[in-house]
Amino acid sequence: MTARFYPSNATNARSMTAPTVRTSMSNWKTDIIRILSSAGWAPIAVFIAHLFFGRLFGHEPYVDPLMHFCGGMAIAYFFLVASKLASHWIGKLTDIGRALFAFGMACAAAVFWEIAEFSSDIVFHTNVQINNANTMRDLILGVLGASLFLIIGRLMKTSSA
Repeated sequence: MTARFYPSNATNARSMTAPTVRTSMSNWKTDIIRILSSAGWAPIAVFIAHLFFGRLFGHEPYVDPLMHFCGGMAIAYFFLVASKLASHWIGKLTDIGRALFAFGMACAAAVFWEIAEFSSDIVFHTNVQINNANTMRDLILGVLGASLFLIIGRLMKTSSA
C-alpha cells in the first residue's frame, strides 16, 4: 500500500515524510495489554473453571469434555477479538478471514494443549491422557467448540444486519 502526498507548495516537499501505520515495535506492550484485557478473560476463566470443577466433581467423565468444548469456544473468541484489535500488525482481514484465523488458531491451541498433556504424562508421570480415544475426544471437542462459537457468531451477525 503506497501513500501519495501532494504538498501545498514545492518548498516543503522535501521535508514531508510519509507517516507510518505502526512500523515501530514501541507500542507492542500496550497492544498486548489491550488484547489480554479485552479477550484474555475467556480462556483464563475456562482454565480456572477446569481446575475448580475438576477438583469438585472429578476430572472425568464430565468436567474434562465440557472444558475442552468451552476452551475451544474461548480460544476462538480470544483470537477473533485479537485479530480485530491487532489489525495493524497482521493486516485488515474480512469477517470470514478473521473467523478462519480464529478457527485455525483454536485448532492449533487444542493440539498444543494435548502436547502439553502428553509432556506432563511423560515428565511428571501424570495420567492426564488416559488413552488415544481420550486425546481424540479432547481435540474434537475443542474444534467443535470453536466451530459452534464462530458459526453462531456469524448467524447472529447476519440476522442483525
